[in-house]
Amino acid sequence: MRSHIWHGRALVEIGLLITLASCAGLRPGVPGPGVPVISNLRIEPRVTKPGQTIRLRFEFKDPDADVTDAEVCYVRTERWSRATVTVGDCGHILIDPSSLKGTTAGLIEAPHAWSRPARYDYEAQVTDAQGHKSNVLRGSVTVR
Repeated sequence: MRSHIWHGRALVEIGLLITLASCAGLRPGVPGPGVPVISNLRIEPRVTKPGQTIRLRFEFKDPDADVTDAEVCYVRTERWSRATVTVGDCGHILIDPSSLKGTTAGLIEAPHAWSRPARYDYEAQVTDAQGHKSNVLRGSVTVR
């Protein structure tokens, strides 16, 4: 029985590694002229209840005013009775890119609500028309 429990734990750990590898999609761009930069990631509130709206915000600057995409990815981690497991739940929060076009600086907001108790880890990034990717910002929220 003990080896079976250990074996199950090993499978959970292997699943965790595979999930993290598949969700680590946002890679920072190379800084330089014309490359957008993001800063000041804020998630409010940091601890919340299922169904309550949280607001994820960050600022961007792009001297060329050609940001075409804002992306927020997340990974959900749940606490189970005997283990903490990163669920294969990697996703994206949609942000309307039309509000960014022609703007050299601004605030990007992504309000949303989670229905499941878990820890949600976020990554945020913007991309411009030339394909330049900004730096990546990270933050988290706990839903209890």
